[in-house]
Amino acid sequence: MDAASVSVLDGKARVDVPMRGFFPGYYPTLVRFYRLLGVEFYKRKHTVIFCRLNQATEEIKPLFSYSNVLRGVLGFGVPIPDFHGNDPLTILRLTYDWLRFFYRAHDHVRLTKEGRGKGTGIKLGLVNPDTTIHEYLKRNNYCDAFIYDSLYAMLTGLCTCPYEDCKAYPASVILEFYGSGVLFEGTSAVSGGVQRVCKTMSKTIPYIHLQTPVASVESFVDEKSDGQVKVRVVDSKGTEYLFDHVVIASQGNQALAMLKNPSPEEAAALQSFKYVKAPTYIHTDKRVMPSEGSFICGVSPASFLTFLRHHH
Repeated sequence: MDAASVSVLDGKARVDVPMRGFFPGYYPTLVRFYRLLGVEFYKRKHTVIFCRLNQATEEIKPLFSYSNVLRGVLGFGVPIPDFHGNDPLTILRLTYDWLRFFYRAHDHVRLTKEGRGKGTGIKLGLVNPDTTIHEYLKRNNYCDAFIYDSLYAMLTGLCTCPYEDCKAYPASVILEFYGSGVLFEGTSAVSGGVQRVCKTMSKTIPYIHLQTPVASVESFVDEKSDGQVKVRVVDSKGTEYLFDHVVIASQGNQALAMLKNPSPEEAAALQSFKYVKAPTYIHTDKRVMPSEGSFICGVSPASFLTFLRHHH
């Protein structure tokens, strides 16, 4: 979890990469896990700013931003937008599209839950599981400013993949995420970041091997233990380890490379995952920060940047 995170300000602060803020309503299992471990997490102000980049002039102009102002007594946030003086018609359409998107996402989650309760699964939901998010948005006539400057800009950060890959995501998956309390709940974060989670998880583990690449993982019948199936792990130095069970907590392609003799079923399952490389930048560019006088000035928001011209 903490492998890609970095320390900044001479080690005084830790930046989780990718962003590790989470919505408790969408991740109830994670919340239960943190509470079981005794990991403290807190609600934080959910602040986002969307900007456009003019590649010809390198000018960056804020399109709009919003912040969930937390209500301590009620326990939920109220999203307050800031449109930075942009075209009123564009802003009205953008606001309308966000509101109906959240409404339909919430409705999709509600109908899906009802369907699961009746044993009919996703079929009662608003969207066919095979429908992509791009097909869904175009079919329902969402404007380009919403699709390209807002939703896709946010999804590239959340899903850590380019626009073209975001387009192919199942609409049902995206709607379930946005319909699970994202609008009012606000994000939560672990005190001290995921580095603290890793330390908490590993403090009772007696042996932790660092810089020890796994060369192979192989199951075999151990004649010395009455024919029981064991698992042999060999590291890059040739050292062997025997276990009753092994959990490979990695990407599918990495897991496949470790398995010495994968079955056809294992190989097919692990090869089915597709991957793309997506660069992530940690920056202090003030052009994508809220302007002086903005109600979220002084807050460090998640900033999403799009090009002025889109390739549809």
